[in-house]
Amino acid sequence: MKSLLLLFLVPITAFAQDTTHVNWPQPDEVSYKLFGSKKEYVEQNALMNNSDSKHLVRLIGFKPYWVNELSIFIQGMGFQSDADYSATSSTWTWKTSTEHLTGKFILDKTGRITSGVITGTPSALIDLFVGYWETTLEFYSGKDLYRGKIADKHLIGELIVFNWRASQPFITIKPN
Repeated sequence: MKSLLLLFLVPITAFAQDTTHVNWPQPDEVSYKLFGSKKEYVEQNALMNNSDSKHLVRLIGFKPYWVNELSIFIQGMGFQSDADYSATSSTWTWKTSTEHLTGKFILDKTGRITSGVITGTPSALIDLFVGYWETTLEFYSGKDLYRGKIADKHLIGELIVFNWRASQPFITIKPN
């Protein structure tokens, strides 16, 4: 009986090992233009690999392609996404049945992001501000973000500001 069980488990184990290792192809030169450059691709991937969410990237000064990583993080919060591109901006919408977010990212003449604003429902913005832009101490939980509050994070060369001084909160992303 043991030999029959062993004969059954060995092929399953071998199959499982083969399917867990994936050799992803390296991007070609055309793809690197979408990412910005090979150097930017390597830097952004290193940043993602070292972040808790595995999706944290720099946006300011980079191609709008990288907003995809922010979008993947937001989709992980249960949102559906849609995007619209023009020569001067990249606009994203994320929705659930009860919440929404809209991000508008302004592009310069070379097609790189110069600034961004994300609007939406307060709880979604709070979760995004706390969860995506990682910090060790300040604003680690959403309880510190309430109507009348302005909070900022200086992270990876960017200034991320949560602003709820107006009737509706928003997040701005600018160079630091």
